[in-house]
Parts: sequence; structure tokens; C-alpha cells
Amino acid sequence: MSAPGPKDGDGGSPPKPKTHEIHIPGEKDPLVVLDADAPQGSAGKGEVPAIIDDIPSDKPAAAPRPHAEYTTEPPSIASDRVREPVEFPWAVAPPAKRPSRRSPWPRRVLLVTVGALLALGAWAGLAALRPHPPVITSIVPAKAEPGQTVTIAGSALGSNAAETVVRFGDRRGPVTSATESSLAATVPADLANLPAGDIRVVVEVGGRSSNALFMSLAR
Repeated sequence: MSAPGPKDGDGGSPPKPKTHEIHIPGEKDPLVVLDADAPQGSAGKGEVPAIIDDIPSDKPAAAPRPHAEYTTEPPSIASDRVREPVEFPWAVAPPAKRPSRRSPWPRRVLLVTVGALLALGAWAGLAALRPHPPVITSIVPAKAEPGQTVTIAGSALGSNAAETVVRFGDRRGPVTSATESSLAATVPADLANLPAGDIRVVVEVGGRSSNALFMSLAR
């Protein structure tokens, strides 16, 4: 039996498609790629159509995008965390006020007042215990001769004649009678040697001297 010949119109053996080789780093055998003008299904025996996406690349493959997980269970509102208590403005207690510091001035004023009252009371007590000094207000008569008795009026003049002293100048006149408000004293006789004129009169009671008054000494 003779081999079948070529079909009419084929013109002999089919045309060989155009190819070119791509050398990939790290691959031993080159990759045979058909030209873009080559007809479909015209690849020869042992030739594999090239796919651009199959060419290996040095870039790392992108990680797959995670897909959302869907569930038909209703969400739970329970939580393991302890819920904090809700504080309302009207339920919050106001902050404790700091104790105010008392002013020291009222205490100081009180201490000064008490001290002044104590000092005044002590002075009044001492004044009460201490006798008042004698005071003379008048001498009657205002003009007298030596040896004549005069009456001296005043206060705190003493009630004991022996303890009361009346001085006419630098001379001491004897006291015949004495009360707190008046006393009687005699003008010393030795004043007759002095010239006529005013003479100073002072009363002494318990070592305390009175004020001085003047009387006229007559011949």
C-alpha cells in the first residue's frame, strides 16, 4: 500500500512555524516561543506554546489576601472585662474641704488684753496697799507769828499726831492734833530771828512728803 500523499492545495509539506528561544537564568534548556504571527495550532512536534505568565520572575509572589470569615452565629455582647461603675454627677460626693487655718490674731489680742488687765489689777492692788501721799490745800491763818498755832487742811494728813511732821522752812513745828483732813501745828518760836516774809510749809506722814504751800511770817 502506498503512503498517502499530500492533500490538494497543500503544495507539499506544511510550512515550519517561526520560533525563537529565550534563555532563562538558572535553566539548562532554553524556552522555545512562537512568534506572534504564527498561526494557531501550527506548532511542530516537540514545540510547546509559550505562556508569558509562566515565565519565572525573581520577584517574590504576593501573599494571598485574607478572606473574611463569615458566621451565622449572632454576636455576643458578653465580655470578660469587668464593667466599670457608672458615676452620675449628682451622685458624686463633693471633695472634702481642707480645714481652714485659724488666724493667730484673735488669740494674740486676747493675750494682750488679759496681760493689760492683770497689770492694771496689780498696780491697783499695790496702790491700795501703799498709802497715798499727804496733800495740803490751805493754811489758816495765812500770816502768823512765831509761837502761833495754824490749821492746815488737806487729805491723807494722818490720824496720829505723833507720826505727823510739819516743817516751817527748815524748822519742825509741834503738831497738837491731827486727822485725815486737817491738823493743828505751832509755828516754831526760833523763827523770830528770821526776817519777815514768806516761809515754805510741808507735811510729812509715814516718810511721804506733801506738796508745799507758803505762809507769811509776821513779827
